[in-house]
Amino acid sequence: MRTENGGNWTYEKVAFYLPQPVAGACAAGSVPIYRMFNNGQTGAPNHRFTTSFATYQEFTSMRGWAGEGVAFCAPQ
Repeated sequence: MRTENGGNWTYEKVAFYLPQPVAGACAAGSVPIYRMFNNGQTGAPNHRFTTSFATYQEFTSMRGWAGEGVAFCAPQ
């Protein structure tokens, strides 16, 4: 693993796994987690995640964030 902080990070392990969407959709009994990217417009570039499609639409249509669709699926 490459670090940008002089090697001060310690890899502990994978904490959990979540399923990927199939053709942009989650299986029954799960909810989509939407991912968006700010492209550095507020300083540091970063991603945000939300379960709310309304929040996803607001950020990607009115606040200039790039929508990246459903990143993964979480149990309901």
